[in-house]
Amino acid sequence: MATCRAWRVTRIRRAARALPRTGRGSGSAGPLPLVFFAQHLPSPPSLWSDKSPLEGAIAGGFGAAFGDKGHMALLLALVLAAITAVTVALLGMHVWWFPPDIAVHGPAIDHLFSVTFIITGVIFVAAQLGLAYLVWAHRSRGDGRRAVYSRGRDSIEILWLAAAAILFIGLEFMGYQTWARMHYTGSEPQALRIEVWGEQFAWFFRYPGPDGRFGPVHPAQMDDSTGNYLGLDRRHDPASKDDIVTATLGIPAGRPVELILRSKDVIHSFFVPELRIKQDLVPGMEMPIHFTATEQSLQEDGGRYEIVCAQLCGMGHYRMRAFLQIMTEKNFEKWLQQQAAMQ
Repeated sequence: MATCRAWRVTRIRRAARALPRTGRGSGSAGPLPLVFFAQHLPSPPSLWSDKSPLEGAIAGGFGAAFGDKGHMALLLALVLAAITAVTVALLGMHVWWFPPDIAVHGPAIDHLFSVTFIITGVIFVAAQLGLAYLVWAHRSRGDGRRAVYSRGRDSIEILWLAAAAILFIGLEFMGYQTWARMHYTGSEPQALRIEVWGEQFAWFFRYPGPDGRFGPVHPAQMDDSTGNYLGLDRRHDPASKDDIVTATLGIPAGRPVELILRSKDVIHSFFVPELRIKQDLVPGMEMPIHFTATEQSLQEDGGRYEIVCAQLCGMGHYRMRAFLQIMTEKNFEKWLQQQAAMQ
């Protein structure tokens, strides 16, 4: 851009010096203003507008290849078609796809995703290829024809709106049924109840002891430096004496599990992609959610899966992680006894 402007200024000054000058008192208006030369001075073909020489050369190359009037539409249409093809190929080959599901409700979640992808994928392909066709069909043909504005038809707009409403309401209804089974229906009576606590920036998990009850929590006694992460008063609360607090979430495969999600400070989000579960933890609230891990989960990664916080919760959010360890029922009982001995 700077090179282009310097070139123009130099040409203007040379043209001004070449003009014949008349005397100042003879009624002559003197030399013509420099604006006159700026308006009538031709620019070099490779330096269009305020483009740099490199930009002009690139634009000139495209103009030579595709034509200066309208043929760039072909390039744009091809780019749109290529983007559409690559996107469909990546989805079809399951590149960057979901990890294996390890929960009983996993297939229902995956089916819902697949149906959504197929429906929106068809719409995406049709819209992008239609856009590519319109770009090419209505390109500039260099014959001076003016663009025509079309207001459209109200009947077609109403039809599209109704179709979109039916589509999204149908998908919402399908998702609601799966969501309701996980959140609005209670867990089975024999489900293993575990409290999940989130804090900046760690996870803690509490299991009830042999009495099957959780002891009360005393916020005033919460002290990470002494290991009393949940504020349990084991001396005076009988229900708290046998509670087990761990930094790893251990569960048995094939047994229903109910998680009670709680937060000590800010909003966190419990997320295990393999379980197809993502649920926020809100301070002052108990968020129950239940699931059953499949036997197949024992064969994937040794039954060990990462738990992350999926809600930005502060400067240390990136390191707020723990692990889910799935075991057989026998190994789980042994593990729980080991954890109880460490309290």
